[in-house]
Amino acid sequence: MVVATFHSLPPINFISVYNPPLNTTMFTNDLEKLISYNSSTFIAGDFNAKNRQWNCSSTCRLGKHLLNFVKITKQILLTPETPTRISTTGASILDFAITRNVNYLSTVRAENELSSDHLPVRFWLDAATDPHHLQTFITNWKKYQQHIIANSTIDFCPLKFEDIEKEIARFTNEHLEAVKASDPRDKILLNRAHSYLRKPHYEANQRRETNKITLFNPSDGSIWRQVKNYTKTYSKIPPLLTPRTIVYTNHEKAEAIADVLENLFKTNDLSHPPPNDNLVKRKLNKFFKKKKPDNSFTPCTPSEIAEFIEKLKKGKSPGKDGITNLMIKRMPIKSIFRLTEFINSILKFQYFSNHWKTAIVAPILKPGKNPREPNSYRPISLLSSLSKIADAVILKRLTEATEDRIIPFQFGFRKNLSTVQQLLRITEVMREGMDEGWDTGAVFLDIAKAFDRVWTDGLVYKLIELRVPGSIIRFIATYLSTR
Repeated sequence: MVVATFHSLPPINFISVYNPPLNTTMFTNDLEKLISYNSSTFIAGDFNAKNRQWNCSSTCRLGKHLLNFVKITKQILLTPETPTRISTTGASILDFAITRNVNYLSTVRAENELSSDHLPVRFWLDAATDPHHLQTFITNWKKYQQHIIANSTIDFCPLKFEDIEKEIARFTNEHLEAVKASDPRDKILLNRAHSYLRKPHYEANQRRETNKITLFNPSDGSIWRQVKNYTKTYSKIPPLLTPRTIVYTNHEKAEAIADVLENLFKTNDLSHPPPNDNLVKRKLNKFFKKKKPDNSFTPCTPSEIAEFIEKLKKGKSPGKDGITNLMIKRMPIKSIFRLTEFINSILKFQYFSNHWKTAIVAPILKPGKNPREPNSYRPISLLSSLSKIADAVILKRLTEATEDRIIPFQFGFRKNLSTVQQLLRITEVMREGMDEGWDTGAVFLDIAKAFDRVWTDGLVYKLIELRVPGSIIRFIATYLSTR
């Protein structure tokens, strides 16, 4: 054990440990004694504990117990992305650190030195870090709104696509800066208030949980939903098996999953007869060579935008721009008017902003699939929350333009229609056939990857054939491009 002091902060105990692989789960009692010597501790060594949470391919009993101990004691795991032990039976991460009250930015990496079956692990602690950077502060929303209102406003009169892109980027940056500027001024007083309210807040949470438990009813499924929430485990993606090698780092995993998704979203082969591909291309070339039609979109209003904002859910994750739904809900009236101008401009120019097309893709493991296979994950795209408001405006106008052009037997994705009505219709057809003495046959098609491999050119072609207004078709073409 070594005690080190940085600047004027409390000393940190640096402790080296070794946990035998056949040790019992009581080893955490020794760790608990070590962290009791000082409020700030840095414990590193060979824990002989495997867990998918720190990039191991499997979880052992020591790893499961250590993870629970870290969560209960509110410590932080510092683990390298790549294996620290190489053997004939495989590779795993056994050497890492757990820290408590060490509020410094830190990085960790396993060094490639094969003098032993355990690789050395190097830790970096940035002693120049603001010791309060890990603390969470409640945003002062009134100050957030005042900061936005105080920003200078310019008349938005776009002449080309680039003007729209620049103004949307400026709008996004202003709101992100407003959030940063709305932290409490005196963080010391805020921390004191947090400390003062911690016990009443804990007691209030306990009363809330007690009331929730007393209202559980076995008949309505509330007990099982709560059990599912408590027993559901979240773990990191383990090392993935690719055709060439095993990948460990987050970057390599992302590339492996991206390769699978790229192949997944490829358009089906259209080279075989009939020559639909050439027919569609000729039709599209002829359509887009025509003079740009007049705008058929009805401009949106601030009240319409406010209505869509009201429907946003607070807990949803933001997109790449970092604008959360709560930030949008707290926007002043000035921002709503500006957002209305942006959406009306993209409708007028029949152009969808590239800022709103970019998404963060989060891989989610499919139920019952092998977590080490890259094709076992389905992608969840986190788009900009601002783009979702624009999507709602567009969907409303697209529905109005196509509702009377779609065949009446199309029940999917239409308002007030669902599979229930379709089943009733099929039942009536079968009953009618039985009454008349007819034989009734049915063909059910399950098209694999139907949504993933939508032929966008063919979709635009169908809009042309349905005689949808040209301005809407052009807009949808830009909306689907580079997706």
